[in-house]
Amino acid sequence: MSTDLDKLKELSAKPYAEQATAFMNVYWDRFFTEEKECEELWKWTQIFISLDKKKEKGCELNEFDAHRFLESINETLSVKDMREFLRSVDIDFNKMVSLTEYLVSKFKVKWKEYVSTPPGMDKKRMAELEAARTSVAAVTLTLTQNPNS
Repeated sequence: MSTDLDKLKELSAKPYAEQATAFMNVYWDRFFTEEKECEELWKWTQIFISLDKKKEKGCELNEFDAHRFLESINETLSVKDMREFLRSVDIDFNKMVSLTEYLVSKFKVKWKEYVSTPPGMDKKRMAELEAARTSVAAVTLTLTQNPNS
């Protein structure tokens, strides 16, 4: 069974367009309700592609190109701030930034929630899923603390 980190690595290894599509499919009703928001995501995707030597087949940028990406969308950072940004966004610690990692950081979503959420979840279903996860966690905790119950 794959871990959440394995799922994140799998998503981050996909080409940029697939990463963008996967993120949009999960968070459609939260972040992409208007056409301009979808267009902005597509613009970011195209910038990632243009900066990557692998172009459409690429899946993550090195530190220098990630800095260039941020500059191109007017989010320029100092070298010190960029290093801090990379530490915060590079979830799998490979010193590269995938579009997935950038989007998780940009939209301030919990990456474990993202990789565990089926595409197309609306807010109601998301709340139901979260309630079920909380219940399972509580039962698991009870069982681990009282194995003879």
